[in-house]
Amino acid sequence: MTTNTVDCVICGKPLRVEEAKTEEHGQPVHEDCYVLNLQHAATMKETTLVRRAGREGAGPREKGLSRGESNAAYTRPARGR
Repeated sequence: MTTNTVDCVICGKPLRVEEAKTEEHGQPVHEDCYVLNLQHAATMKETTLVRRAGREGAGPREKGLSRGESNAAYTRPARGR
């Protein structure tokens, strides 16, 4: 008896057709790979949102800086000549 296998589109390793799950595009995946991939995507989205919130909408005074101070984390380096 032959075991039918397919490759997981996330990790590339084989998995038995009977055990395969499908991702949002209908491609075969290991359940664990899919869950880890979703968790990673959610973490990256949260990180992006936090970074954007830190840069947008808040001027120097809203960030607690006085006139003439800058937020060193978001300042551009001076151009070298």
